[in-house]
Amino acid sequence: MGLSFRTLDFAVVALAYGVLALALWRKGRRSLHTVALLGAITLTSVWAVLQIGEPPLWLQRISPSLRDAGWIFLLLVLIRSAASTQKLWRGLAVAGLVVIATDAVFNLVPVEIATGAGLRLNSAFTRIAAGALGLVLVENLLRNATRDQLWGLKLLGIGLGLSFAFNLFVEIPPLFGNTQLGSLALAQPLIYVAVLPLLAVAAIRIPSMSLKLHSSRRVVFHTATLAATGVLLESAALAAFYVRNYGGTIGTVLALVLVFSCLAGVLTAAASGTFRSRVQRFISENFFSYKYDYRAEWQRFIRSLSAQDDDSVSLQVLRTLADLLDCPGGLLLVWRENWGRYMPGAQWGVEADPVPIEPNDAMLEPFRDEAKGFLELGNDSAGPAAAAWRRHHGFGWLAVPLHYRHQLVGIAVLPAPRAKRRLDWEDCNLISLAAAQLAIYLVHDDTAKALADAKLMEEFNRRTAFIVHDMKNAIGQLSLVAQNAARFGEDPRFREDMVVSIRRSVEQLQELLARLRGKPAPGPQAARMDLYVWLADFVKEKKNLGLPVSFQAQPCDVAATEIDQAALRNVLNHVVDNALEAAPGCEVEIGLDKQGAAYRISVQDKGKGMAPTYLSDELFRPLRSTKSGGFGIGAFQARQTMRELDGDLQVSSKLGRGTTVQLTVPQRDTLP
Repeated sequence: MGLSFRTLDFAVVALAYGVLALALWRKGRRSLHTVALLGAITLTSVWAVLQIGEPPLWLQRISPSLRDAGWIFLLLVLIRSAASTQKLWRGLAVAGLVVIATDAVFNLVPVEIATGAGLRLNSAFTRIAAGALGLVLVENLLRNATRDQLWGLKLLGIGLGLSFAFNLFVEIPPLFGNTQLGSLALAQPLIYVAVLPLLAVAAIRIPSMSLKLHSSRRVVFHTATLAATGVLLESAALAAFYVRNYGGTIGTVLALVLVFSCLAGVLTAAASGTFRSRVQRFISENFFSYKYDYRAEWQRFIRSLSAQDDDSVSLQVLRTLADLLDCPGGLLLVWRENWGRYMPGAQWGVEADPVPIEPNDAMLEPFRDEAKGFLELGNDSAGPAAAAWRRHHGFGWLAVPLHYRHQLVGIAVLPAPRAKRRLDWEDCNLISLAAAQLAIYLVHDDTAKALADAKLMEEFNRRTAFIVHDMKNAIGQLSLVAQNAARFGEDPRFREDMVVSIRRSVEQLQELLARLRGKPAPGPQAARMDLYVWLADFVKEKKNLGLPVSFQAQPCDVAATEIDQAALRNVLNHVVDNALEAAPGCEVEIGLDKQGAAYRISVQDKGKGMAPTYLSDELFRPLRSTKSGGFGIGAFQARQTMRELDGDLQVSSKLGRGTTVQLTVPQRDTLP
């Protein structure tokens, strides 16, 4: 079991360092520092390979010396670049050469030299000397580095310092007790695996190496989590192995408790949002040049805004901003024009009793400056406005203004994030950009609501205009009957038509009254009819009322159709009335012919006609009229009605020659 565990550990080291060496060779900058790091990483990978299997004994013994020689040479090269004097570097170089050469000799020739102080000079002693020298070099490198150099070198120093310290610790028992602790030997490759990410990040940060490794934060997060979990579980397994063997009668019980306790801790940490947030924050701040992966942040931002759910737009905006800053909730105040103040628009994950804010409130004073990306409410130096926000919203950590075109359209109040963080310029830029985009989203939502309300009002106004226009037509018909009653009142045919016209006008007014009261209008009553006969009766009725109307169609076969006669009559009445008004005293000709699969009713007058520009641009627009006192809705309503009847209305006109209106009526099956 120990052998297989050891083999697995060294295999992981060999593979990991081999991959890093390949990446550095292909993507690293060509420089002496890169060559030195590449050599050290390669020798470490070779050392791990030689610990597996059965290589020549002398090669296996000298491999640790070669490994340490590579890292000491790298440190000497870096110290030479940072050292103020060459004298120090030369002394360290000579010391390094002596220590490594001595260590190689004692490893190749297993001899011991006794000293009078009771200390034996052997390979363990030289290994300790190599570890101590490595620590001295690390300390010298970091102490003499400038502030700019320290940013790239500190992770390298931490990684090499830990590995040299552990190597020194491993050799202490053999030096004084002539014994080797197997647990320390098994843990040694795990230490090299643990420090590998630090070495890789250092290679990326150090300008003279400039390793070009591009990996998403998600991959680094999961990889680091997996590696840390593996190291933890392997350490727990190793500890459990020794507890079981040396723990007495309850050793097995203690080993099981230790392993499962460690597993429970790993699962609990993995399920903790706060723990994940802190790990992600640590990775972003220490393993990448920029804190955020802006491509991933933008994709997550857009997906969150575009999510199709039942939440309001205000709640989507709040959640998007809170997720961006890793906050567990928040409150959004939105400007409402009809209230004239900032009203609570959304609340999520926090206990709060928000109150409206007046536009001239002192709490909004910091946001008059559009360059102000956010207001830290926990900062005592933020001024009285921050204190006022804290009084009204005790949970508040950050107040983020949402500006759109010099207008403050909303304010988001967010609680502290799961992992404590210090906001810097990069956070300010990200928050400002996100807030600007979210403000646009809020404005677009308000615009969409306003357009929807305007559409409802337009529909209401259109229906009201239709009703008023129909009332005008009904009143016009009754006025015409009243005018002709004095002239033709003694004619029995006129009296019969007058009664019919009055009855129809009364029915029409009753229907309009019902629509004004909010009752649903009756649906279209489609009925089969002979269009030729129906038009002949219509013209006869108009003539009996004394109107100059003629029917020019010749007797023909049955013109079968199925249509709402009342709706068609209203349209035809409107067209004929307009034609009579356009040419007073002139006869209006009504015709009928067939065009394809439809019938065409034509109404022609001999009036002044209409200009082409008015015909194309104004005629069918509502509230446009050339008649004094007209509502300008008749033509629009007539065409809309014909299209609802599966027909159409077309107009042709020439100035000085009159106007022709054509009503297209669909042809139906023949009448029974």
